[in-house]
Amino acid sequence: MPYGSLKVDSLVTDTQTITIDDLSTTAATNTQIASQIATRETAWTVVNSAQTVAANTRYLVDCSAASFTLTLPASPTVGQFVEFADQKQCFATYNVTVARNGSKIIGAAADLVLNVNNAVVRLIYSGDATQGWIVK
Repeated sequence: MPYGSLKVDSLVTDTQTITIDDLSTTAATNTQIASQIATRETAWTVVNSAQTVAANTRYLVDCSAASFTLTLPASPTVGQFVEFADQKQCFATYNVTVARNGSKIIGAAADLVLNVNNAVVRLIYSGDATQGWIVK
């Protein structure tokens, strides 16, 4: 017997309803889940040099000394994201290039250049090879 239903939004299809068959958790499990969600949405990693970035990670970008390139994950899966925020108000002075690493960015086979001070850019992988990463 189902315990309830859940609305699910998807980048690929319309909103769908799925049935939840087992929702048995303990108070400790609920606390752990809440903690993981809070950490994922509030944790930031500082980056100040070229590197390949990890999926589902938020980066405070410090480019106050020089421009550099951040490379997107090589084999992203649908729904994965990467977020970049200009930590030192320096994107306009020292541009940061986001290298596409084989996947398109908003349908283009070109890298993305972060060049607007104070910008926060979130890329989400669409799962569609012709679209690639979408920008929010």
